[in-house]
Amino acid sequence: MFNFGESIILSAFIIGLISAAALPIGAITSFYWRPDQRVIASLMAFGGGSLLAALTLDLVASAVAHGQFNVMAIGALLGGILFILLDALVGNYGGYRRKLTTLVNHRHLSNTKHIKNMLSHLCSKEALKELEPSIIESLSKQLSSRFYGKGSLIFTRGDDAN
Repeated sequence: MFNFGESIILSAFIIGLISAAALPIGAITSFYWRPDQRVIASLMAFGGGSLLAALTLDLVASAVAHGQFNVMAIGALLGGILFILLDALVGNYGGYRRKLTTLVNHRHLSNTKHIKNMLSHLCSKEALKELEPSIIESLSKQLSSRFYGKGSLIFTRGDDAN
């Protein structure tokens, strides 16, 4: 790549300096430029993707060069399946609390399931047996659960019935 005479030490040193320059340049840039969240997210995704691609290429190229692509592909597939299963297992035992997004998603799914069960139970009652499934589905999308403490005022006479 770089050939600074016959000195591999000098070549490694100069390549290291070029690589290491990104950190102070980025730090200095941050004093003068405050990008919005989307730009920061894009830069982080690009950096993470570049690092992952470099690592992956290094590992894959070595495995392919030694004729181990099939073993590597099977290992990657099994690793992905194991990750999905373990992630679901951890999620079922409260792992959804580890991040705000998974917590919100879990609460939304639980709320939706609760509402559908409640509607199903209500529709088994005589007054609502005649409802079509499409109407029940439409109702389930419009409902949300609310919890009130004991003695809380929920509505008063004259309030809108919404």
